[in-house]
Amino acid sequence: MTSKQFLEQAIITARQIKAHLAELEMLREVATATGAIRYDTDKVIHSVTEARYERPIIRVVDLENSVRQEIRSLIDDVEEIRKAIALVEDLEVQNVLRMRYLADVEIDAIAGRLHISRRTVLRRLDLGYAEIAKITGYPSPLRNRMPAEERHGDAKRIMREYYENNDTDFYG
Repeated sequence: MTSKQFLEQAIITARQIKAHLAELEMLREVATATGAIRYDTDKVIHSVTEARYERPIIRVVDLENSVRQEIRSLIDDVEEIRKAIALVEDLEVQNVLRMRYLADVEIDAIAGRLHISRRTVLRRLDLGYAEIAKITGYPSPLRNRMPAEERHGDAKRIMREYYENNDTDFYG
């Protein structure tokens, strides 16, 4: 897992929490909905020990409790990501990371809200990935990219070697 994937878990987790909350709402509706018995289609069983809706309501309550536990676990995961972002030293980078991964704001919207270019947002995200990699120990997704100085340094070295070995002009 890279530092970017670590941060993306916050977005995924927030979506899972929303889905679980919707599921909880549905379970509550099922638990509170009681219909009338239709004697022509429903099989009526008289039991001395339990009411007709007791068992389904117990199942719904058990499901609701398990969903709540899952939500608590997801919130703990997001809290870990929130703490890692809070440790980023550069406040501008920290702000972009919060907007992107905790508030699930798209890159163009971040640029618009902060009145900066899209490229600046991407640059700050790249810096954030590197910082999060240092904080968490997850590798940065940028570790395979060659720094600009090295790319340009290689081009200059190649041109210098060409000029030293050839009497002709580089372009001619």
